[in-house]
Amino acid sequence: MAALSVAVLATAGFSPFHFSVPCILFGSALPQQDLFHIDICAEKSGPVISEMGLSIMVTHGLTLLDRADIVIVPYWHNPEEKPSQALLDKLVAAW
Repeated sequence: MAALSVAVLATAGFSPFHFSVPCILFGSALPQQDLFHIDICAEKSGPVISEMGLSIMVTHGLTLLDRADIVIVPYWHNPEEKPSQALLDKLVAAW
């Protein structure tokens, strides 16, 4: 069985804790089994800075969502803030 592709979306101001949970669960929780392949994406490749000032370098843009089996958005700054139309379109297509 092929590993399922998991895309985790990094957004500006992300919570390091909430972001780490899917990375741990799908990345290293079952190291003896290759059940998942996890990648991190963002609206634009490059550095994404957390609420605590930590940064991660993201190499994948939203096109990663086109081929993901599972898409995770572990954090959103404000529930009343509407995502960009590009992100909304990719999430609807992935759904």
